[in-house]
Amino acid sequence: MYNEVDGTTATSNAPLRGGKATMYEGGVRGPAIVVHPGSVPPRSRCDEIIQSVDFYPTLLDMLDIAPQPQQTFDGMSIVPALTGGKLDRSAIFTYFPHSPSVPDWLPPSVSVHHGDWKLIRVFHGGDKQMHRYKLFNLRDDIGEQEDLASKLPDRVQQLDALIEKHLRQTQAALPLPNPDFDPALVDLTLEGKAELKGSSKTAEQAPAKKAQAKRSPPVAGWVAAGTCTLSIADGCLTVHSSGGDPHLSYQLPDAIPSQPMSLQLRLQSTSLGQGQLFWRNEQETFAAPRSQNFEVTHDNQSHLITVQFEPEAPISAIRIDPSRDKGVIQISAASLLDINGAVIHHWGF
Repeated sequence: MYNEVDGTTATSNAPLRGGKATMYEGGVRGPAIVVHPGSVPPRSRCDEIIQSVDFYPTLLDMLDIAPQPQQTFDGMSIVPALTGGKLDRSAIFTYFPHSPSVPDWLPPSVSVHHGDWKLIRVFHGGDKQMHRYKLFNLRDDIGEQEDLASKLPDRVQQLDALIEKHLRQTQAALPLPNPDFDPALVDLTLEGKAELKGSSKTAEQAPAKKAQAKRSPPVAGWVAAGTCTLSIADGCLTVHSSGGDPHLSYQLPDAIPSQPMSLQLRLQSTSLGQGQLFWRNEQETFAAPRSQNFEVTHDNQSHLITVQFEPEAPISAIRIDPSRDKGVIQISAASLLDINGAVIHHWGF
């Protein structure tokens, strides 16, 4: 809870750092309470580390239910720990591939717990868009106050290899580097520091935060979000961008079957940055694996842009991220075309 009550926070995870939805121990470490009369001794305690992915295989084990043939688990049965034993596990991973909307600001990250050690990888957060690392010895520093990454590079390399193997084995969707990100403009001392609601902190003291997406009413069926607004004038859908991540989406009236297709745009822009097209069906969200980058010439001249893509499932909505900076983008026409150039859906403004 981040509200200020009588000049201080109403709750505290001390000595743990951070809170819910953060990569620090205050966000991932909590007590697990198990009540199972006849199997788990009352008032017993165990210090083994477990994770929520362990619940399902544990329940099957406790109920003596065999898994399905060829069934695999992300976690493991913790039954040995419930009776005072040890767990034979090498590592636990925590993955936040996005920046959670909480005051304890931390960029997209992944962490590994391995014995007494914990390594946090901040994706593309270092110089030249390399990953940045935070290393803690939780036995000596449960509050994660002393970052040992620069002092123990071999330990960082060892633990990061575990992270890389885990991401590859799970085929995790990975954050992409932001070509406009400049780490020199980020105050790293603000990472993990909470901003109290109702506090007297100034904007300069508050943690840097990702701009919150604000939805506006649809314009010609298109919905603006991020850092832009929409209007129609002189036969153009105009995107007014204040920078950051302007984007607009459209819910198609009928799902389009999976097939090779292209989005064709007549576009004029005074902004900067690469464009990106996203697509999804009703059960999915807009995500990087379902997207295609495209180049935009931001010279305030009209250009015809064709973005080819091949969705693996029927699509029910598309999203266009036309730029990465302030400016005005005018779209005079847009069409979805099949592989033969026939119009599947057309927008005229």
